[in-house]
Amino acid sequence: MRISSRSLSLPLLAVVAILAVQAHAAETAASDSDQEYFSVDVHPLIVAMDKSKIVSDPPVLEASYYQMDTTPHLSIPPGVEAYLLRSEDPNDEYRGYRIVGTKPRGEPVAGKLFMIRRNPEDPPSRVLAGFDIHVDAEPDARCSREDFLRAKGEHFQRLWSEEMAGAAMFRHLATSSLGEIGETARSTGPKWGRNRGGADSTIQLMSGGRAVSENLQLDAELNSSNLNQNELTPLSKVRGVTIREIDWSRFLVDKPTELDPLATFVPHDQYAIFLPSFEALTDIVDRGGELARPAVQWFEPQSRKTDVMGFYQHQLALPLNGLTRRVGEALIQEVAVTGSDPYFRTGTDLAVLMQSHQVDLLHQSVLAQVAATASTYSGAKRIEHKVDDHLFTHWSTDDRRLSSFIARLDGGVVVSNSLHQMMAILKCSDR
Repeated sequence: MRISSRSLSLPLLAVVAILAVQAHAAETAASDSDQEYFSVDVHPLIVAMDKSKIVSDPPVLEASYYQMDTTPHLSIPPGVEAYLLRSEDPNDEYRGYRIVGTKPRGEPVAGKLFMIRRNPEDPPSRVLAGFDIHVDAEPDARCSREDFLRAKGEHFQRLWSEEMAGAAMFRHLATSSLGEIGETARSTGPKWGRNRGGADSTIQLMSGGRAVSENLQLDAELNSSNLNQNELTPLSKVRGVTIREIDWSRFLVDKPTELDPLATFVPHDQYAIFLPSFEALTDIVDRGGELARPAVQWFEPQSRKTDVMGFYQHQLALPLNGLTRRVGEALIQEVAVTGSDPYFRTGTDLAVLMQSHQVDLLHQSVLAQVAATASTYSGAKRIEHKVDDHLFTHWSTDDRRLSSFIARLDGGVVVSNSLHQMMAILKCSDR
């Protein structure tokens, strides 16, 4: 028999709704009855640390240890869900820490707890240790449902705070788990600060993307005190863009924009730094320690070595000594530096463009300078390249401590540490 909802009276609809709720509750209760909660104290597991517990003993630098993720990790079988419940009084011996979880009723559990510990044979060093976890079919120690949900919520809250892939799911699991026990999940922020916008935001200065983003306030942080604590907000309540548009037509002129003389040699997808004179370049290099350190650490917060100026000067064989300064001041009018990415500390391709009214003399001077520097390297080789109609010279060593490509341009000279970068520059010069 088919029953139309229109033919049901209100009392009958209420009965149907109650029966549906009762059926769902019975199903949930049956599901819960198949599971049981357990608890394992962490301190007794790890107190007997010996050589047999060592899983991996890599040479970990002491300075690097403090930048490692030292959070303990659990390895448990399918069908079991367990998390580390931290003590209210954090300590290195993990006193008061517990592994709380849920497992199928009447089944034993075997797993492992992995954590970074001191090497028992060499206490100053640290190793990855693995400790066996065993829960009997009828566990001696149990935990409450509230403890389990708190441990689960705090676990996913930490993952959410790291801003790694899956943050939306981590946020949902943290919010729902802690919400069931009347607590609120909050992101505590990433381990390494990212409030400076990151490299992508900086590189977008070269395009219109950042201007659009800033005008639309896409990255603006919302005031959490004014937000509903619910995870979802009705779309009808979301306020649209209210920023007044700008009439750009009044800023446009009929006269073509005059390009920088060196701009024509820079590929469209690369960054570029333009310096109005050779003196400006020497000023930046002289203040390299002061200026380069914040720039490098902006892109790579964990970097320590910031002498990028010195490294690339030696690799290009163009140290700014007294001779090169005198030659540069006499022959170079403008300088531009370009490359494909800004990760200088780990190694990147780089090109230095130099504008000159005496191109031939500048080209010969640069070749002589590079050759003189190359003579101090053991095994340095010189190779003359011809690609299409372009001729350029390459000085290099096998380990690329020296790698310098030199080519003559129309109105200037380019020196690069990369063949790919040199070809990109020469391709632009053909246009």
